[in-house]
Amino acid sequence: SDNVRILHNTLVSSFNIGFGPVLTINSMQENGQDFDQIEVKNNIIVSLKGNMAASYNTTNGIDVDHNIYWTKHKTPFKTTDGTVLDFSPHANYYDEFDKYQAENSMDTHSQFLLPRFVSPTDFHIANDARLKGKGIAVGVLTDYDGQSRNSATPDPGADEFTFLPASQDAG
Repeated sequence: SDNVRILHNTLVSSFNIGFGPVLTINSMQENGQDFDQIEVKNNIIVSLKGNMAASYNTTNGIDVDHNIYWTKHKTPFKTTDGTVLDFSPHANYYDEFDKYQAENSMDTHSQFLLPRFVSPTDFHIANDARLKGKGIAVGVLTDYDGQSRNSATPDPGADEFTFLPASQDAG
């Protein structure tokens, strides 16, 4: 069986790459990329210039949840209705995150918000309570920096961060 797991990534695009989304999953038998299961969880996917956040084009099992998305694009998400997609009328574009969630039963626990990064070039998470513990356990035990993840409720993205209540937050 062929499985793909995309877990705990921080994907940030600050370039205008035309129509293309920051993350594209395109698993179609016709393309020779036929996977049995695709799992996309605990990621932060951000477009700072206005491209779509994500495009999930697959006729196979896809499990997408506990992600953080943000973009300025007027249609931030695209999925297919089970038909072959090559930017044809079969594509479903969503301009509201709750419509996308309701119509696809995907990303039920995901959020649409711009994370608070340390800086425009440092994508570690600054003290952002909206993200703390919003992931789900998927077997990834350390973050990008080698720090231990919370085993029950990890943070989404590549960085597991320490949240400081407002009274202790120096920034």
